[in-house]
Amino acid sequence: MAIFRLGPSLTRSRSSSIAFDILQSEVKEAIFKGTILSENALYAMGFTYSRQTGYFNDFDIHWNSERQIEGKLVPFNERFEDAYGVVKDVIDKIPLTEDGKVKVELYARTEDGINRNLPITEKPIDPDTGNPMNIPGIETDYKKKEFNIDLKNPSEAIVSMLLWMMVEPNIFSVVKWGSGNLLYLDIYGIYDQSHIDSGLVQPGDRIRGSLVWGNKPDFTIADFNDFKLKFDKLFQYGDILHFLGFHNHEMDPNTDNIIDYIKDKVLEFFRLRKPSNFDRSSEIIELR
Repeated sequence: MAIFRLGPSLTRSRSSSIAFDILQSEVKEAIFKGTILSENALYAMGFTYSRQTGYFNDFDIHWNSERQIEGKLVPFNERFEDAYGVVKDVIDKIPLTEDGKVKVELYARTEDGINRNLPITEKPIDPDTGNPMNIPGIETDYKKKEFNIDLKNPSEAIVSMLLWMMVEPNIFSVVKWGSGNLLYLDIYGIYDQSHIDSGLVQPGDRIRGSLVWGNKPDFTIADFNDFKLKFDKLFQYGDILHFLGFHNHEMDPNTDNIIDYIKDKVLEFFRLRKPSNFDRSSEIIELR
C-alpha cells in the first residue's frame, strides 16, 4: 500500500496535488488502462515514495544534488541549465524571419506511444465505450496545451517547457516549426522520427509532420545527433523524482503549493546566472 500524489488539481485554490492510498499494482492497471500515463511518471512516483516517504521532501536538496557526468560531478540545477542551453542553441538556428511560426505542443506520453489526440488537457478515453474515463483519485487539470516561442526572446518558452517536463515527467513536447517538427523531447531525452513512428498508436493518430533535420539547409543529421547526445546525458530516471509530492511550500509564506515554489526557485536561479542571454523579465508560462 502506498500514497501517491498526482496533480495539479484545482479542487482547492491552486492546489498542486491530491493523494490517494492504493496498491502500486492497482495504480499501474488503472493508469495504463486509460493510456494517459507511462512508466516514466509511475517510476517517478514510486521512486520518490520508496526513497522519501516519512521525511520532509526537500526540493532544494535535490535541486543542488550532484551526479557524475563524464567524470565530473554536476549539480542538478546546472544540468537543468545545460538542458536550457542545448534547446536554446537549437532554437537559435531558426532564422528570425520565421518568428511567429514556432510553438511548443504538449502531449501525454502513453504506453502505446505519442498520440496527437491526447494533449495534456485531454482526459483518457475508455477503450471499451469511447467515453472520457473518470478514474477516482486521478486528476489532470491543465488548461493550456501549447504556447508560442518568440524567436527574438525564446528564454521564457524554453525554461517553461523544461520546467513542466520536470515536474510532470509524463509530458512529451513537440516543438513545431511551421508544418515541420524541430524537436521531439521529454525531460529524459531528445528523440528522432522513429520514436513517433513506432509503438501501437495508429498512423492517423500520430504526431503530424516530420523532423526538419536533414530536410532543411543548415539542419543536418550530424548536428541533430550532437544536440541529442548533449541533452540525453543530463537526466536519468533517478534524477527526476515526484516533485509534486515535495513539501517546501509548507515552510514558505510566499507560496501555497509546490509548483509555484519550484517555479520561483528555477526563475531565481536563471536570473542570477543569466545563461545564454536569458531575459531576466521571463516568467514561467502557466498551464493551470
